[in-house]
Amino acid sequence: MSSELFDDYEEGTFTATLEGSTSNPSSAVTLSSARYTKIGRQVFVQGQFTNVNTSGAAGGVRVTGLPFSASTAFAGGNVMTYVGFTLGSGSTNISPYVSGTQIAFYQSTTQAGWGEIAHNASSGSYLAWTGIYDVS
Repeated sequence: MSSELFDDYEEGTFTATLEGSTSNPSSAVTLSSARYTKIGRQVFVQGQFTNVNTSGAAGGVRVTGLPFSASTAFAGGNVMTYVGFTLGSGSTNISPYVSGTQIAFYQSTTQAGWGEIAHNASSGSYLAWTGIYDVS
């Protein structure tokens, strides 16, 4: 391993967009102050959509526009939701799942497999998230 990998440090902001796997919100929901830190091949991202209107959104919840493309799909980070998102019965955990330049949000349920959380389109929605992933 080369020590210069640790010399590759960068931080900044990016514009994250909240989308749906079936349809997007009727009006674009963006966050221009999402943050990232990149150290070597590892990227940490974070953001929070606060009091947004997701009317028109349907299907799985997606955040697009990550600043770097993931080298492999990976689940890692944290998620908190309030209003506007549907979790399955017996949901025990929500994990951000980074693939390419987007995050999908999967839940683990009691005695079952994984499934995406879904949009429950409404106003006053909150979605806070962090994610960690590797780049090439």
